Amino acid sequence: MNYSIHAEIETFAKHLDALYTSLPLVMAMTSIARKDASDNFTKFLEEHGEEVEEDGEGVRTFSIPPEKNRMAARKKKKIDTTQAAASLLPRSFIVSFVSEYDAYIGRLLRVFLNRKPDLLNGSDRNITYSQLVEFSSIEEARESILEKEIETLLRKSHEEQFGWLENRFSVSLRKGLDTWGAFVELTERRNLFVHNEGIVSEQYIAKCRNNGALPTPIPDIGSNLGASRRYVKNSYEVLYEIGVKLAHVLWRKLFPDDLENADNSLIELTYELLVAERWKLAENLLGFSLNTIKNHSNDVKKRIFVINYAIATKQGGDSDKALKCLDQHDWTSCSNDFKLAVAVLKEDYDLAKNYMIAIGINGGIAEQDYREWPLFRDFRGTKQFRGGFVEVFGIEYRSIEEIDSERGGEDEEAGDAPHVDPEGSE
Repeated sequence: MNYSIHAEIETFAKHLDALYTSLPLVMAMTSIARKDASDNFTKFLEEHGEEVEEDGEGVRTFSIPPEKNRMAARKKKKIDTTQAAASLLPRSFIVSFVSEYDAYIGRLLRVFLNRKPDLLNGSDRNITYSQLVEFSSIEEARESILEKEIETLLRKSHEEQFGWLENRFSVSLRKGLDTWGAFVELTERRNLFVHNEGIVSEQYIAKCRNNGALPTPIPDIGSNLGASRRYVKNSYEVLYEIGVKLAHVLWRKLFPDDLENADNSLIELTYELLVAERWKLAENLLGFSLNTIKNHSNDVKKRIFVINYAIATKQGGDSDKALKCLDQHDWTSCSNDFKLAVAVLKEDYDLAKNYMIAIGINGGIAEQDYREWPLFRDFRGTKQFRGGFVEVFGIEYRSIEEIDSERGGEDEEAGDAPHVDPEGSE
């Protein structure tokens, strides 16, 4: 069996993305259903009732015949049901987010223990002779111990899980982890949703206070917590960040000879975040790759992190931070690929065009890279870029969107789903 750490991280990220992008679609359908129910109820009242009052603000009161009361109640119930769904669905997605995280932690631990079996040597679990003879092999007995270790970890609170992992693997996981408080609050709020209908308890207040995670304003005990669209977005980002950072700290600690695969995994993951224009999340993970991770497989990988971090910070609105990061490194002896990236980020577009031409058609940056890489997001609209593109590839530049529009008929026939912004409006 292939125990791939990268595959588990990738699956976790994919599942979180699937949930995060699904919520606005589900909420949109709920909104449509609520409007349909409301319109149907209004139509029923107008057809079978008599309007007795209109308060000047659009609120109308109807009197209906007694024989229509039951039908009116059913139609009103449909409105109430869709309104309840609009409140409950975000909570359900928060619960699903945390459930995906829990499943991921279990899979991740299984990969670590299978790839490094001696980690089980520290297990204090005992097997009696009567239990041992029931196993057909030592491997089967070992698998039983492994499953019990995972089960024990997952039964603990999320705060206790971090302590268990730190003790078992002799590594600090919470030091410098700015999202720790938000993570504790999220997991405690999830517990309220599952066990207490979202009603604030003394335990929730105490746990959050002990971890510096109390929301502002501090909710009253007995009040009811919900999940706004902004809260759902923050929860997605917190779990994504915590899950990836946790995996990479343990990966590099337990398998120091596997740095190249670890670097490639993090580069691939953060690149996709840049393409998706999730600048803040990309910045947090790329900052982690430079400030927390001290060892990289080689200088090229480290410089890729630097360039992508500068892209994330600049596109996220902090050009000064991007330039400061670039200026901390000497780029004179680097390949033209890196020099092009630095020139673009510093908006020296004449120099960037020269590097495009120097790299040429068979260089390290392909035609598709110029269309897709977020590095060129602003550069693509300049005359220098378009001129350089023609000189290198012999054709006029066309964006991916322009190319796709020519295949629009095919895409429509294939039933492409409409784009929905998962962040939406507050």
